[in-house]
Amino acid sequence: MRVYGRQISALVVLIFPIIFLCIGISAVPVSAEEQGGMWVLKDIQYDQHKNTDDIAYTTIYTLTATSATLTIINKGNPKPNDWSSSASWEAPPKTLQPGSKVHVSGHIVRNSYTDGLYESDGFGIGFVGPGCYGWGTICPPYYGEDYWSKGEVRSKEPAIAEATLDKDISVPSKDTEVSLTYQTAAGRVCYVYTYQEQPKKNLPPTVTLHYSPKDPNDQDGITFKADAKDPDGDKLIYIWYVGNRQITGLGNSPEIHQTLDAGEYECTVKVIDDKGAKASDRVRIAVKEKVPNEIGNIVPHTLAEETPARPQIIGDSDSAAKINKALDLLSKNASYYALVCKYIGVIEVVEQGSGMVAYDTPPRFLLSKKLISLYPPNEEGIESPNNPILLAGVILHDACHSALYHFFLLNHPRYKKPPGPPDEVWSGEKAEIKCVHEQYNAVKWLGGNEEILEDIKNSIKSKYWEIPYEQRWW
Repeated sequence: MRVYGRQISALVVLIFPIIFLCIGISAVPVSAEEQGGMWVLKDIQYDQHKNTDDIAYTTIYTLTATSATLTIINKGNPKPNDWSSSASWEAPPKTLQPGSKVHVSGHIVRNSYTDGLYESDGFGIGFVGPGCYGWGTICPPYYGEDYWSKGEVRSKEPAIAEATLDKDISVPSKDTEVSLTYQTAAGRVCYVYTYQEQPKKNLPPTVTLHYSPKDPNDQDGITFKADAKDPDGDKLIYIWYVGNRQITGLGNSPEIHQTLDAGEYECTVKVIDDKGAKASDRVRIAVKEKVPNEIGNIVPHTLAEETPARPQIIGDSDSAAKINKALDLLSKNASYYALVCKYIGVIEVVEQGSGMVAYDTPPRFLLSKKLISLYPPNEEGIESPNNPILLAGVILHDACHSALYHFFLLNHPRYKKPPGPPDEVWSGEKAEIKCVHEQYNAVKWLGGNEEILEDIKNSIKSKYWEIPYEQRWW
């Protein structure tokens, strides 16, 4: 901080204490959008006059960042002519936007006891050139009425007079340095600003979330897609939520695929640009429980009018009896029973490793003993009534696999030669889901309870078909 001083006489009472706003030499305002910069307060500099003391008068000056006073005391004169002048103002903002408006205000009070002497006090605000820090510095003129304002009080009688200035004035455009100077009879206070280029403002991204299908169910997957854009071209990362559960970490994928249980969900995507700006969108979806297709829809062909013979059973007598009991249940529905008898020629009991060998002649179903009696007996040792119903559903399930295989051959005869139909035609996820649907329908039709039905539904989520045959417990 620099401090300047200069002695003046008591005749300063005839001089206007003026408040100036002194800002750079550029005469053409430029909009803030064109400049991308800002005036930033760097320093406050004071130029206070020195107190004086002569035979007739004592003159006292005080100066602070937001006020100034001048007091003249008469010595020994029987007729008082003491007077004082005080000014105060609001501290300016720490930053000024070029090309905008800044609010300035000030207040001046004059106490005069000099009879008959014409006196005036006033203040003005105007834009002048830079470097106007020292007392007596010559400043360029202001740039027009929009950059200038003033106030004044006058009196010829002993009185207290005051004036207030309150106005919005224009801030000139870009330059190297700016001085916002408050000038009074006690000196001046200069708020020195420097022009600083501001980094380009980062604009946040936008995002709209879409999903398909529009009427999803608990078996078909749902695709969520974020249509995101960033005005600055920044790279975006994506975070996905279902309810309050985050299902992905920070990634660059604008699309995800989910399978959800039946129910209502709020799904959200958040996008973040590389400067941390964020945007999000959410959708509410209702996932319905899928009603499984009927047999005729999974294998669209007409069954033979005469139902083929019941599959041959290879295995111990106890297992054979339980398999026949399950087949008896299936025989209550002509469509189910005809499908099983047409596409399963042999049911072979094995210790473990159940599976359908559709390409054998006749088609052979390997059925593990664990699946034959999956539910344990009750306390009296009586077999669970769930077992025959569950076993009937298992047999129908693998008959559907065989039907998919042979129906494809029927429509594509060239695949009768090795290596045969593609695996995905009759096995893999899509085929398994179709067959589970038919299994669910059959078990429900046969009177299966909620425990069995829930187990069948949950089996899809386990992706059991990905487990190699030699590692299967069933």
